[in-house]
Amino acid sequence: MIEPHTHPNAAELNYVIHGKVRFTVFGTSGQVAISGIGKGQVFVVPAGYFHYLENPYNMGGGTVASFFNNENPEFIGIAGGLSSYSNETLGSVFNKDSRFFSTLPRIQKNVFIASGTG
Repeated sequence: MIEPHTHPNAAELNYVIHGKVRFTVFGTSGQVAISGIGKGQVFVVPAGYFHYLENPYNMGGGTVASFFNNENPEFIGIAGGLSSYSNETLGSVFNKDSRFFSTLPRIQKNVFIASGTG
């Protein structure tokens, strides 16, 4: 699984080379689109939409080629994005006491989640 993320400056086209993957895209009005696609199929994510890919099908993995309409697409993941805000800002955004976020791990890199990688 690749963590939920966005590319604010680039749309993304994904082509499944091998296996089957499931992708989830979060729309700007709260809608969620979830689809499973297989070898030879494509899906597009508009610039600025949060999305993620996963392989829940236990088919030996899926291989996806991703293409962007910007030669230097930005990547903003949820973990890294939340880590970039102060506890006071997070408290204000989520209507919580800022101390609630004091145990939030501060991650400075993207997160790639995989099983069986040893």
